[in-house]
Amino acid sequence: MKRSSARRLLPARLLERVQRHVQGRLIWIPARERHLVKTAGHPARNRAMRKQRARGASIRQLSKQFGMSVGRAWQIVGGMLRGRTRPRRRERRR
Repeated sequence: MKRSSARRLLPARLLERVQRHVQGRLIWIPARERHLVKTAGHPARNRAMRKQRARGASIRQLSKQFGMSVGRAWQIVGGMLRGRTRPRRRERRR
């Protein structure tokens, strides 16, 4: 997320209206709904990847099949071990 000055981005009248509600604080303006849909992920694909991983597929095979990097495939399957349906929880180091 990139920070930008509202003074440079917003028309003066709109800036004045925003300043009535918030002064001297950082605010986050979310993207429009249509942009969020693209980045929401692919639940069906992710489920299929986890199911194939549980059946014994390697991360390299999944990454090639679904057209993504090995690192991204690891993120999606959550580091699942072959034959396990749930990822292992990491223990906290003390």
